[in-house]
Amino acid sequence: MLAALALMPMAVQAHVDRVLHRRSDGSVVGIPQRFGPVALDLRFPENQPPLVTLRVGQHGIRLPNCIARLIKARRVEDIELSGSWYHEQSNIPYYISVDFYAPGVKHERMSSDYVNVLFSLHDARVLSIGELRPGWLWFGPSYRQLEPEQLCRKHELRSARLR
Repeated sequence: MLAALALMPMAVQAHVDRVLHRRSDGSVVGIPQRFGPVALDLRFPENQPPLVTLRVGQHGIRLPNCIARLIKARRVEDIELSGSWYHEQSNIPYYISVDFYAPGVKHERMSSDYVNVLFSLHDARVLSIGELRPGWLWFGPSYRQLEPEQLCRKHELRSARLR
């Protein structure tokens, strides 16, 4: 009984992200108009980190190399989008979440090799980076949650902002 009471606040706060879709022109479908148009431009130059640019209304960011170098995705088909703008913002702002899967592993979920970047729907800044790497031999997959400041210098984050 005590365990059920202890878990109740988590159940009340829990919600499921909404699945979003990216059109071939980069526009993201499914986000309320109050945030302005949302577009995700993806380029995959050979032997370089991907070029990821997100625009939310009048705000924009080009993902700096200090973050982009973690991404193994090489095609638009290697990503998934979701978001949330209907939760309490005391813990996390409204956001768009981009999962970048390593080629060929998108649907393997927990054994997948992927990087998740969480962007604010208010100003397009990077809120956090999650990284799941597959295990080796008898070791299971490892996950780490990072703040942008753990990967990048302040000037790299500032210069990533688009006007």
